[in-house]
Formats: sequence, C-alpha cells, structure tokens
Amino acid sequence: MTQDSSVDKFFFNKEMSLDLLGLGQLDTAWIVPVVQGFVASETLSSPPFDVPQIPVGTSFQLTTISRNSRTRLWPLGAVGLSEEGDAAEYVETEVVLEFANLRATYSAARGSCPVVWQRPPRPGMECHIGTHQASSSALAQHARELAAAHGAVLLLNLLQGSADEKKLNAAFEKAFEGAKQLLGPSASKVRSLGGSLPRALQPGGVSQMLSET
Repeated sequence: MTQDSSVDKFFFNKEMSLDLLGLGQLDTAWIVPVVQGFVASETLSSPPFDVPQIPVGTSFQLTTISRNSRTRLWPLGAVGLSEEGDAAEYVETEVVLEFANLRATYSAARGSCPVVWQRPPRPGMECHIGTHQASSSALAQHARELAAAHGAVLLLNLLQGSADEKKLNAAFEKAFEGAKQLLGPSASKVRSLGGSLPRALQPGGVSQMLSET
C-alpha cells in the first residue's frame, strides 16, 4: 500500500484497516486499498478529433481510469467543500492516449461547487452559502492538494442558469480571489475559467476558451 496522501482519498476500506495500520510494524504491502472506480481501454482505428501526430486511420490505444473519492460522502447528500477542503461528489479521471512510442495523458476531476454551502432544506427555498472566509480557506486547501497531486490546475466553472447557480457562481468567484491570497506564490499554479458545458465538451473547446482569456 502506498503512503502517498493523494491516494488516501480513494482508499475506501481505510476505516476497516485502521487497526492494522495502527500496529506500526506491519508491512503495509499486506493492506490492499479498495477503490471505487472504472477502467476501460480500447484500440481505435482513427482519432475522434484532430491529433497532428496521429495520421487519420492509424490505430492507437485510448485508456480511461476513473475513481471516486471516499471523502465528503457524509452526511448523505453533502455538497460543496468541507472545512478541510474535501469536495463532495469528487470523481477523478485520467485519460491516456498511446500511439507507437508516444504517450499523452491528462487528468480531469469534477465535483460539487467548491465553496462551503448546503442544499435548500425544502424545494422552493434558497441554498445556504457559508462565509467568504470559510469558503476561501477551504478552497485554498482544496487547490493546494490538487496542485500537489497534478501540478498546474485549471478550475473550469460551468455554473449557469438557475438562481442558486448564479448565487454559487458569485460565491465561488469571490472565494477564488480570497484563496489566491492564501496560496501565496503557489497561486500561479491555479487558474479559474468560466464557460458553458456544451462548449467545454466540444473538441478543443477548453483550449479555445483559454486562448480567449
């Protein structure tokens, strides 16, 4: 079992293993983390989008690896960030493209809006958003962990439409500015970009939105 803290959030049987982990002298190779996720790999005959290095009609391997976080699962229906920076509904996906001796990979994660907030207690009521200070602190910790695990981080904000989403969007933008101040020099590794989901899902959509900033 690895001691990498970035893996801890996906260690679903950690609570069951605490007694063994507490022994100290036990070889942790005997403790096998259980991960809730999905893996798929296929050989494709032509790229689904333009890739200059891969001629059309050439075979290549595409692999997708997704895993769900065990943190912020409770209480049931939890949303947003905890005070420790754990995001609800957090799913991390890595995509690997292999062709000849070339390999390209990137990681993407999705989760609940990264501010401290709660769902409306009843339909028709507004969601409750925590203080700016609490959201800024939690978002800074969340971004710090993402940057430590992945390097440069782009937060793609796709909130739009409903009144609650507009309220959350305003809270996120304010919290992001506060988080950058708390991050200090490492803030350069974290960027935020707003856009629409349909556009982001188009081939090259995110790159095009980045070029416009």
